[in-house]
Amino acid sequence: MAVTIRDVAALAGVSPATVSRTCNNNPAISAETREKVWQAIAQLGYQVTSSGSGTAEAEAALAGSKGPGKAQTIGIIMRPQAQKGYDNPFVTRSIRGISQEAMEQNYSTIVVSGETYEQMLEYVKKLTAQQRVQGFVFLYSALDDPLISYMHEKEIPFVVIGKASAYVNDTIYVDNDNLVAGQEAANYLISLGHRRIAFVCDNISQIFAYERQAGFRLSMMQNGLEVPEEYMLYGISMPLDDSSSLAKLLQSSRRPTALIIVDDTVALATLQLCHEMGMKLPDDLSIITFNNSIMVKLANPPLTTIDINSRQLGVEAASQLINLIEHPYMTATKIIVPHYLVERKSCQAPKE
Repeated sequence: MAVTIRDVAALAGVSPATVSRTCNNNPAISAETREKVWQAIAQLGYQVTSSGSGTAEAEAALAGSKGPGKAQTIGIIMRPQAQKGYDNPFVTRSIRGISQEAMEQNYSTIVVSGETYEQMLEYVKKLTAQQRVQGFVFLYSALDDPLISYMHEKEIPFVVIGKASAYVNDTIYVDNDNLVAGQEAANYLISLGHRRIAFVCDNISQIFAYERQAGFRLSMMQNGLEVPEEYMLYGISMPLDDSSSLAKLLQSSRRPTALIIVDDTVALATLQLCHEMGMKLPDDLSIITFNNSIMVKLANPPLTTIDINSRQLGVEAASQLINLIEHPYMTATKIIVPHYLVERKSCQAPKE
């Protein structure tokens, strides 16, 4: 019986896609993995074509494994979060986009979540060892992520929603231009006449949050406006109350007239705090946020927001991942999904 690419993959302990990449001299393959694959090829006597390609067989094997009516599976990896954490509406809309695109291409989905990176990594290892999942979409991008490192080490197909922070040249990611989005949010408030604007964030280590605040700072600098250190609230925790750093800032003599808030979840907590403090929006304070979830549409008042097209981010991520699974030699691409401003009743010119 002829030796197949799957036989080589099994002996080398890698995927057929990795064997294909190795045969095509893909620079993303590590020296260690390349050596294992070529040793398996030599041991089994696998015949590589004169073009150095095992790609056609790899694609045929992948296509054959699906078969009529048989779906492959992609994993959706959520950010680790404690059980008492706050659900982000961005996640729900992104998952809807991923699931819709996967279903249309005869793929099923499985969601991977947990309280710690270690817990989630063990589950991912089980899924991949059992070949239950062919690739993964990350709903976040973070520095020093052990899950990303594992995917890269084991040559497992994955796509990141957000800007890649490691292995950038080898990683497919789908994102917004968050720096420009932060800049446009600040420009909008400045156009209304605001000069004292603060930036509110729960976790600045998230790459999208860091870029949005960088865009805010850039806009303020370009308009000749100062940003006092107390106007940069990077680590607020929820629920917010009158002892929080944000509440103290809003009660101070130097309180801002407007807030740029990193996402809808933090914005709604801030809105509740304002109600409890007797502040009225937009008379006493203007707020602009990001994501445009249903919650900010129904808030009182409805919040002005930057819509980042969460569902489309999911659709694009799933499409790119499935393309990578079925064409493992493809070059890592970077997809930018457009955002747009949605004006509502939470912003107006300052009274001062």
